[in-house]
Amino acid sequence: MHTLAVYFTPRHHGTTQQLLDHYTACVTQSATAIWRERNLDLRPVPMINSDTVHDYLDRNYHGRKPSRKKSHLLQWDQALEEALQADQILIVAPIYNFSLPTPVKAWFDTIAQRGTSWQRTDAGYEGLMGQRSITLLTSAAMDLTDPDLASFNQVEPWFRAMSQFLGFRSVNYILADAQADPKLGPTRRQQALEQITSLTLSDKLLRAS
Repeated sequence: MHTLAVYFTPRHHGTTQQLLDHYTACVTQSATAIWRERNLDLRPVPMINSDTVHDYLDRNYHGRKPSRKKSHLLQWDQALEEALQADQILIVAPIYNFSLPTPVKAWFDTIAQRGTSWQRTDAGYEGLMGQRSITLLTSAAMDLTDPDLASFNQVEPWFRAMSQFLGFRSVNYILADAQADPKLGPTRRQQALEQITSLTLSDKLLRAS
């Protein structure tokens, strides 16, 4: 099983990093596991800007080679190739200001390339990542189960919609919220760790069957 871990955990001892460490420990115990990483803090991908968008539209929509000698799409294509080689993709990042941090959104923009990870047919849009699973591990300071705060969770619906658009066969979302609450925080973190253990165990059983 080939896993690609894409993560942005600037707080190296924070809850999100703990979730990543636990998942890594569970998955890499297998001698047959292939584990590759992209640390978006150290290896970010170029964001959509006036350069990248024109190169992308020229190539993926109009069939023209980018006009620049050194295309801005090279790093995009490298990140996409990493994703295409994986059986499962792990995304790890905290929730900041009700959404995923910019480097993570930029990574999704990078792999959402027309003709490779999705296409449009007469029947509509079709995702092409269907042989892969994707999992998001995340954390939040506030208690997102509080009815008054639930609408602030913009991450889960966006992540599920994006993953569905790209056609992933399996989509998993694990959240450790209420981390600013000294009473609720440790309980929610432990629950998330247990969900990770259960998820990785079910993956092992599926591969063994």
